[in-house]
This record gives sequence, C-alpha cells and structure tokens, in this order.
Amino acid sequence: MKVKIQVVIENDEGQVEDIQQVACLRRGPLTPEEPGLNLAETKQILHGVEESMVASQVNDYMNGQRPCPQCGVRRTQKGRHKILLRTLFGKLRLKSLRLHHFDCETAQAQETFSPLAELLPNRTAPELLYLEAKWCSLLSFEVSCDLLAEVLPLGEGLNTTALRNNLHQVAERLEKELGEQRKTFLPEAAPTPEGKPPIPPGKPAFTLGLDGA
Repeated sequence: MKVKIQVVIENDEGQVEDIQQVACLRRGPLTPEEPGLNLAETKQILHGVEESMVASQVNDYMNGQRPCPQCGVRRTQKGRHKILLRTLFGKLRLKSLRLHHFDCETAQAQETFSPLAELLPNRTAPELLYLEAKWCSLLSFEVSCDLLAEVLPLGEGLNTTALRNNLHQVAERLEKELGEQRKTFLPEAAPTPEGKPPIPPGKPAFTLGLDGA
C-alpha cells in the first residue's frame, strides 16, 4: 500500500493555487509495529506541511508589500537573501526580498528595506519560545533539549545554550511588561547600611544556586 500526503493551497475564492506532496508512505501487511504513523514519519509530515504553508504565507505577504503605499507603483527589487525562522515543526529558510523605497514615501532612514526581516525580527516562533520557556523552567536545560528534539522536528542546532538564552529573553520581556507591579513580588525588607537585605535573626546565611529546574 502507498499513501501520499499532499498540501492543497486555495485562495479566498476557492481556486487551487498550489499542490505539494509532503510525504509518500509505503506499507505492507499490517504488523504490531506499523499501525498508522511512526514518530519519524510524523516529524517529516509536520515539517513538510509547515514548510508549504509558510512559503505560501510569505509569498502572499511579499506580494502585498511590492506596491508603494503612496502611489501604488510596484517597488523595484534590489536583491534577495534567506532568513532562518525556527518554528515548532522545524527550521525554515525563507526567501526575503530587499525592496527600494520611492521618493513619494515618507522620509526613510534607508533607501532599501526588507519587509520580511522587519516582520520577523526574533526569528523564533512565539509558540516555540513558549514551550522552551515552560519546559526549561520545569526541567534542566539538557533534559529539555533532549525532549524537544525527540518529539518535535526541530532539526540540528538545538542546544542548551540556545535554550538558556531564549529563556532569559522571555524572562526579561515578562519583567518589563510587569512594570511597577514587579515591586510587589519583591520581599519587603529594609536594606542594611551596606545596601544588602538583613538576615533574619537566628537563621544562618546561605547561598542557593538554581539551574533550569
């Protein structure tokens, strides 16, 4: 038996714009080891669907960025490059065009710009950041790295350093969003003359180190 899995992309009018095959699976007689999909095939399918969807989304977005918002004339292209986007279902290399600004537009700091690079400055999908931050706050960085790589098609390059940096970035962003509320989470203790919180009477001082767990 052969099973083909395709992505069919339609426009808002229901017309088919693209059909892409993301996987072709072969099966013989049913065995206890091969009912349905295995984990490797699931990763392949998810990555293929993600790749097709995002490529179509990027193409639509860039087509909408080509006309000048002031005069409507199609912007000229200076060049193109690829940017790397990390998502839950793999790393994607997206075609990013660099376009010229027209004189009729509001004064710009640069003559050219890359709409896709400006739209995706972080290069990591928010949902992936959420899972990384959640798992790393519950488990060690190494265990989180192994688990994410085992169940998701994240590809090569995932390491504890990247997870640690992403976790710190999420934490810093959340602290900034708290604003003045952040003070309510701090212990109310008058500082000593040296500027350090006092040690409660009868309790010895100690140092506590925390890892990802």
